[in-house]
Amino acid sequence: MALEKADLEQINTIIGVAITAAATETAKQVGALTTRLDEAAKGALTAEAVKAQIAEALTAERTAAATQAAEKVKADEAAATARTAFIAVNAGKLPAAYQALIPASADEAALKAGLEKANEQLKADLASGKYAMQAQSLGADAPNKPGNAGDVDKLSPTQKIAAGMAEKATAGK
Repeated sequence: MALEKADLEQINTIIGVAITAAATETAKQVGALTTRLDEAAKGALTAEAVKAQIAEALTAERTAAATQAAEKVKADEAAATARTAFIAVNAGKLPAAYQALIPASADEAALKAGLEKANEQLKADLASGKYAMQAQSLGADAPNKPGNAGDVDKLSPTQKIAAGMAEKATAGK
């Protein structure tokens, strides 16, 4: 499965945050172990015992950070897959810019809310005159009716009659 550039960037950011958090925790542990090393210098601990404690702490911290990052990547991949499948089924007719408003999530409710948000944004853009087409949902609930290409209220009576006759003619075929 190919991930989109935005998904890869998000995964890289998450891994970076996990590594930074692990480094911060490791720095705290090294500080504590440095204190122990100072005690060792005073004769309370041997240098070998302190080295072993430091190595053990670093290994455990690295393992935990790597495991956490791997779990996050796996969850992000599952969310991206769920989003792609949802868009294919429910929002395939939406332009890519509006599909981008649908979040990567495995939660059906979040995906539906994203689709609703995308449809509302599209309707708002269309109603603002930004695009010369009728403001309608292009998701799974899009009506498939002939003659939905423009705003009927703006047509003159003669144009409305012509449009109605054209629709009737295409419906009879």
